[in-house]
Amino acid sequence: MRRFALSGAVWMMSCLVVLAQESPPTPPYLEFVRGLRQRGFYDLADEYSAQLRQRPDVPETVRDWLQMEEAAAKLQLAALSTQEGERRRLMEEARSIYQAFVNDKAKAKSPALGEAYRQLAMVLADEGHGKVTEITYTADKTARADLAKYAVASFDQADKMFIQAEALWKAQLDSAKSAGERNTLLPLYLQTLLQHGRALLAKSILQERYLQQQAEAGKTRQQAAELFKSMFDFRKEHSLGWVGLAWYGVSQTGLNENERQNVFKLIETAKEPLAFEAKRIVGYFRIRDRYSPGLPGKERLALQSEIRTWLNIFASPKSPDFKVAYSSRESQHLRLILAMIIREDLQEMKPTARQSETGQKMVNQVLTLLGNDIEANPEFGSVARWVKFNTLRLSGRVTARRTEELNTPEELLLRASLEAEEIQDKLRALEDPKTPAAEKEKLQEQIRLHYSNLLSAARRAWQRAGPGISPGDLENLLRYLVSAYVEGQRDVYRAAVLLEYAAQEPRLSPAMARQSALGALTLYSGLVQGHRDNPAALAADVRRLQRVAELIVSRWPKEPEADTARFRLGFIYLAAGRYREALAQWEAVSPNSPFYPAACGEAGELAFRLHATQMAKEQKPLATPSPDLDKAIRLLQTALAAYQKSKPAPNSAEEVRYIQAVVFLADALAMLNKPDEALKYLQLVLLRAIKSELPASLAPGTSGRVVTLALRSYVQLKRMDEARQLLQELYRSGTQQELGQGVLPILREMGTQLHEQIRILESRGPAAAKELEQTRHNFKTFLDDLSKDEKLPTEFRLWIVSSYQSIGGYESAAQLARQLRELAAKTMKNPPAPKPVSKPEEAAALAKAVEEAPRVYAQALYLEVDTLRLQARALKQQSDQKDKADALLKQAEKILQEGMKEGKLEKHPQYVALQILLLQEQELYSGPRGAIARWDQLRTALQPHLDRGGLIRRVYLEACYNLVYCKYQEAKRLPDEKQRQLAMRRTAELLATFWQEPELQPRFRQLLDDPEYKDLLAVWQEVRKSRGSSP
Repeated sequence: MRRFALSGAVWMMSCLVVLAQESPPTPPYLEFVRGLRQRGFYDLADEYSAQLRQRPDVPETVRDWLQMEEAAAKLQLAALSTQEGERRRLMEEARSIYQAFVNDKAKAKSPALGEAYRQLAMVLADEGHGKVTEITYTADKTARADLAKYAVASFDQADKMFIQAEALWKAQLDSAKSAGERNTLLPLYLQTLLQHGRALLAKSILQERYLQQQAEAGKTRQQAAELFKSMFDFRKEHSLGWVGLAWYGVSQTGLNENERQNVFKLIETAKEPLAFEAKRIVGYFRIRDRYSPGLPGKERLALQSEIRTWLNIFASPKSPDFKVAYSSRESQHLRLILAMIIREDLQEMKPTARQSETGQKMVNQVLTLLGNDIEANPEFGSVARWVKFNTLRLSGRVTARRTEELNTPEELLLRASLEAEEIQDKLRALEDPKTPAAEKEKLQEQIRLHYSNLLSAARRAWQRAGPGISPGDLENLLRYLVSAYVEGQRDVYRAAVLLEYAAQEPRLSPAMARQSALGALTLYSGLVQGHRDNPAALAADVRRLQRVAELIVSRWPKEPEADTARFRLGFIYLAAGRYREALAQWEAVSPNSPFYPAACGEAGELAFRLHATQMAKEQKPLATPSPDLDKAIRLLQTALAAYQKSKPAPNSAEEVRYIQAVVFLADALAMLNKPDEALKYLQLVLLRAIKSELPASLAPGTSGRVVTLALRSYVQLKRMDEARQLLQELYRSGTQQELGQGVLPILREMGTQLHEQIRILESRGPAAAKELEQTRHNFKTFLDDLSKDEKLPTEFRLWIVSSYQSIGGYESAAQLARQLRELAAKTMKNPPAPKPVSKPEEAAALAKAVEEAPRVYAQALYLEVDTLRLQARALKQQSDQKDKADALLKQAEKILQEGMKEGKLEKHPQYVALQILLLQEQELYSGPRGAIARWDQLRTALQPHLDRGGLIRRVYLEACYNLVYCKYQEAKRLPDEKQRQLAMRRTAELLATFWQEPELQPRFRQLLDDPEYKDLLAVWQEVRKSRGSSP
């Protein structure tokens, strides 16, 4: 924006004429740009300094100073800008100029280097001072501590830059060749010392109040005091020498009160004209220290007089620098204190006296004192607005009129604030247990009315708020509107949209804009949770949530709110399948964020899954090194360390995430064949898992998963004693809820996991052969060791049989199953009678064993026969073992026939199906007693009873699948081509009929995908096409 005033344009043109007419060796380029900046033409100063630096006739030294002028103009433009994005851009550009200058080794001897260091230090210090202001108005202790840490870090960076600037200025000052040169350099040196000392003083207060670093705070304050005191050596040359002494006295507050008073007295009695500015500072601190709310009337009156005297002396309208002095921080603060004193006087007056001419004059005095400069100051603005509105409330100028009659933003904002106070008062009364129930109903109705009035007043004020409204007033309006929408109308969506808009409102302070964005993020997150059953609304809310989160990350990447946004963005990207972007967001969360442990955990899990997916795609072992694998383990370990450092409360959400990270890392290490490392982490939660003391909010089965992983790890490490001890502990805790009726579900889960691991290793071919053999061997060793325990319960032994079977240990499985069957048969034939001396629990156990014997017999019989069948199938794969396989099948057939008769299982569908499977394994497909006829008979017999579900349906589906399989095998054997094709088509038609069963489709797909059955696939596709279905 070009701000050409007439006088400014005339001045600039005259300068250009001078530049055109005169041709000195060194034209006054620098003076020209400085003149533009001093007269407020910051945009032109910025533009011309950049242009002049490109001219070849400009000396290098002048070019350096022009670079400083360009950066200074950008900072002044940033201070004037009302657009947050523009302000941030200009400040970053200025900072970059200074940073590049100090980093440029070619500028090591430039006279402007000290100025670059000084300005860079001031930019960093201003960041720290800004955080100090935020802390003042932040209620949350954790947030205050985080802000204090950020501010201290900024002050530490500034400290380094200040030291460099001071050294450079001091060297130039000591080597100054003329009085004029010294007079130019001295104020720069003293300003650097002053700004450095004030930054250290602010840092010491943060260390002491918010970070509990008392020792460090003392050292920092001492450094500041030494800098201030050193300035006094220059008191005869410059007023800043006396100012330094004044600040030295301030630095002694609370440390050495006598020293402070002596310094202040020395300044107050000094007759030197250069001490005037220091006297202003001392007078301010003396008055400030005397004020506190609630002073007696006489003290308030005396203090009023002193403030007015100070203003007349140091901020007099007759002074040539009145505007600067009147708007100084000290003047603003004292005017605020004076307004607060007058407000207290008003409060003590009776309502009728406030309405009098005298009372209304006092009101006007307060409004005059609280000028726009105070309200625009983030340090005093909030308090100033409160004093202003409270004074107007006392005046009665607003409360007596209806909302519709109020037109100015100030009046409407005051009305909104009054309604908000009424709401708070009535909410407190509502929470009071002494309030009668009837009165509470009235209060609730009154609260609803006040919320309605609040919304009406805030809306009208928002609509009428012009560009001149202060950021503080705008922030209050925003709070009122959000409160009215959320609490009054339960309209969360409208509140979220308003906050999202406010986050991009340039008139709001950066802190409020961030808070608005975070509020919108929180509300949109709640809407997402509430719309889980509405896909369209859920998708829309997720888009809004993503938009706000991305806004926060892009605008405030270094602020704590950005970490909250990154954490949520990770889940949004994950759900959208943008895995790398999700990973990047979680990795970017700062270690100072409360979300850091959870973010590391989520990132670690995702990185491991990405690694596993890539290894499966490349058909490589899971333990193959990769960047994702290294990252996954590192992030998960970092997450655990962070959780352990924060010490999450028992059963809290943080503890749940901690345990999830422990289990995932242990599982990953186990899959990587690192059972020793897996056990190290499992030990953190194993005991609680055994005792079922893990948080109830964890995913179902977490305790079982922990124990299963531990068992697997012990087995892999061949630490069988520890595995057995763990099983005994589990068995003793058989009443556990999550572990089911004892340990069996854990063992079954371990078997399932191992079987899955073996399946994965088998699919990887020769590359995983060694690992596959080792896994089978370790598990078999564990089973062998476990089966030796004679006291092992029957259910355990049945599980051992199934486990032997799953790893190809058929002989061991069949032998153990036979033992169990024979023992159960003996119990059924000759039930043991309880001994007279038996304990009640022993008698009960014996009775249960007798009752369970038929079931155990049936299970053992099935396992024994099925194991022999599987063993025969495995032998058939070896060309020289076919006779032995046939013998095993005949043996299995005989055992099953006798066992079904003894166990009265002749009509049990599961055992009938097993009989037919034995025929199928012997390739006896045809004939009235062949597998095809038997499968068809079984299927037909079960079909009317399918509504009973369970076992009946499972056997029925097995019969359907095997009927198709047997008919296909029979068709292949037919010698005549036509007959073979006809039989193959009938098989395909039957398959198409059974395809209607959803449970069979995966098995049929697997069958048709096998190249061995490509002829069936071709015919089946023709059948499907002829029936109008997609092939």
